[in-house]
Amino acid sequence: MTRSTDERPLWKCFEYELFGVYYSLPILLGILPEDFWNHHCKFVSAISLLLQESISHEQIHVADDLLDSYVADFEMQYGLRNMTMNVHCLRHYCEAVRDLGPLLFVIMHS
Repeated sequence: MTRSTDERPLWKCFEYELFGVYYSLPILLGILPEDFWNHHCKFVSAISLLLQESISHEQIHVADDLLDSYVADFEMQYGLRNMTMNVHCLRHYCEAVRDLGPLLFVIMHS
């Protein structure tokens, strides 16, 4: 469980991960414009797949397609100014999962 959003300045990385990956979709539904919410769904779906304890080659492929689409649409949604190196690095997550295993394993053992 995460602490209250009132305590967000005190959140740890894991609490942001829980909010971003698991809680944000139902919370933001109806708040974000539909095209932004659908765009965010691609990110959440891909990261959810990559965070599993085990992942198949097909799931990695699905996550790769979702992240490619997410990054390709990012500039249109948020503008060139927000196309940072962090956004670009998303294109390499699936390669890292192929080489090192699920992100959850990498996070827990780093």
